[in-house]
Amino acid sequence: MLRPKINVLEENTVRQVIDEAIQLLENPGVRVHNEEGLALLVSAGARVDRVKQVAYIPERLVWDALATTPKSFDLFNLNGQPAVHYGGDDVHFDPGSTAIAILDSQTGKQRPAVTADFVKYIRLVEALPQLDAQSTAMVCSDVVEEIGDLYRLYLALVYMRKPIITGAFRKDTWWVMKDMLVAAAGSEADLVDKPLAVFDVCPSPPLLWSDLTNPFIWIALWVLLGFGAVGFMDDYLMQVKKQSKGLSVGGKLTLQAGVALIAGVWVYLTPNFSTEVTVPFFKTVTPDLGWGYIVFAMLVIVGASNAVNLTDGLDGLAIGPVIIAAATYMVFAYVAGNVKIANYLQITYVPGCGELTVLCGAMAGAGLGFLWFNAYPAQVFMGDTGSLSLGATLGVIAVITKQEILLVLVGGLFVIEALSVIFQVSFFKMTSGRRIFRMAPLHHHFELKGWPEPKVIVRFWIIAIALALLAMSTLKLR
Repeated sequence: MLRPKINVLEENTVRQVIDEAIQLLENPGVRVHNEEGLALLVSAGARVDRVKQVAYIPERLVWDALATTPKSFDLFNLNGQPAVHYGGDDVHFDPGSTAIAILDSQTGKQRPAVTADFVKYIRLVEALPQLDAQSTAMVCSDVVEEIGDLYRLYLALVYMRKPIITGAFRKDTWWVMKDMLVAAAGSEADLVDKPLAVFDVCPSPPLLWSDLTNPFIWIALWVLLGFGAVGFMDDYLMQVKKQSKGLSVGGKLTLQAGVALIAGVWVYLTPNFSTEVTVPFFKTVTPDLGWGYIVFAMLVIVGASNAVNLTDGLDGLAIGPVIIAAATYMVFAYVAGNVKIANYLQITYVPGCGELTVLCGAMAGAGLGFLWFNAYPAQVFMGDTGSLSLGATLGVIAVITKQEILLVLVGGLFVIEALSVIFQVSFFKMTSGRRIFRMAPLHHHFELKGWPEPKVIVRFWIIAIALALLAMSTLKLR
C-alpha cells in the first residue's frame, strides 16, 4: 500500500535536534526524585549528584537504551483485541494528561475539572471510531491529590474498552495502577502478552524553566522595575540635582500610567485570564469588565503605588504594612494558584499565579531586612524608588490573583492615608482655607496632637495587621 510521508523538518535539522537533546541529558542533566532510579542510572554508567538528585546521562547510555527498546508494539482493548499499532513512521497524537481546568460548555467560562467532566469525556472518546485510544486528559479536582492518577485510570477502565494513555503522579500509586491493569487483563502474564496502557513520563531538567516562562512573574517584575525607575528619577532630581520638587505631578503620573498600561494589557492578553472582578464576601458577584479591565488594572496599580508613597513619612511606617500586605497576598497567590484549594474556597482559580507566592515571600523577607535599618530612628530610607515600586507591585499582584478590590482592605492603612490627603485638599479648596486634619497625610495629624513618632508607627502597624486578618477572613466568609 502506498503511503505518503511528510518530512516537516530537514534531515540535518532532525539530526541537530537529536544531538542537542543528547547533550542536554548530560549537561545540565536530568533531575530524578527517586533513589532507585538514581541507583539504576549509576549502575548503567551515568554520573549522579545525589545531593542535587541530578543524573548526567552520557551519550553512550542513550544509544544503548534505544538499541534495547522495542521497535514496535501493539496495544489491546479490554476485549483482548489489538487496537493500536505503534512503530515505523506511524504518528500518534496524545493530548497530554494533566489538564487541571476545562472550558465549561454551559457557561463558556473556565473552571476546575471534576469527575462528571472526565466521565463525559471518556464516553465521547469511546463513541468516536476515529480515536484508537484514550488519554486520561484531565485531573479531577473533586478527589484528593494523593489518588488523582489512579482514580482517573479506574474511571477509564470502568467506562470504556479502548486502550489507555495515562501517567502516574506518584511512585506509590504507580504500583496500584499496575495492579488495576493486571486485574483488568486477567493476570500479569496476560498483561505482558496483551498490554492495555502506555504511561507517559515527564522528566524535569534542573533548569528553572517554570519560573522563567511564567508570564505573571515577568509582569510583576516589569511593574517593580518600571515604577522603581520612575521613583529613582524623582529621587535623583531631588537628592542629586537638588531640585526641590523633582518630577512634576503630571509627569510622574504619566510615567506611572504608561508602565501600568503595559502591565494591564499584558495581563489582559495572558491566555485564559479572566476579566471578571472579585467582590469580597460575595461569591456570585463577579462583574466582567471585558477590555475595560485594562483601565481598571491601571487604576489599581497606580493607586496602590501612590498610596504607599503617601504613607512613607515616618521611620518604618510604610515598610511595616508593606510586609504585612505582601505576606497576606502570599497566601492569596498560593490558594488562587492551587485548583483544589481555589475550588474548595470558591475563589477564582488563576493557573500559574502560584509562582507569585515566591515573589510575595521575597518582598516580605526583603522588607524585614530593610526594616532592621529603617526602624526608628532610621539609618536608611526607601524614598520614591522603594515606595512607588513596592506599592505598584502589591497592586499588580492583587490584579493577577483576582483580589483587586480586597487590596482596599489588605492595604487599608495606605487607603486611609491617601484619603486623608484627598479629603484635606478638597475641603481646603471648598472652604477657602479650612482643614479637617491638623496636617495630612494622617500620621502627621497624630504627630501634631502630641503622639510620639514610635507610638504612631506601632499603632498604624496594629491597624494594618487587623485589616490583613479581616481580609484573610474573606476566604471563608462569603
